[in-house]
Amino acid sequence: MNYGNNKIKIKIYVGDHPPPHIHLHRKDRSITRVALPTLLLLSGKPLNKEELDLVIEKYDLLCEEYDRINPKKHQ
Repeated sequence: MNYGNNKIKIKIYVGDHPPPHIHLHRKDRSITRVALPTLLLLSGKPLNKEELDLVIEKYDLLCEEYDRINPKKHQ
């Protein structure tokens, strides 16, 4: 699944490994992984304000979508 805008793409992969997380892809091709539901930085550079605001805006949808496509990945 892809969410975001013209600068940022937030991706969730089917069958991805634990812990639950999103991949934030930037135009500069850098990638940051952020844990769900905690929003802890797992790898990559920290989110800037615009990126964090987008993740917070889409937070419920991202958590629901992760659980929908990766139903048993919370172990």
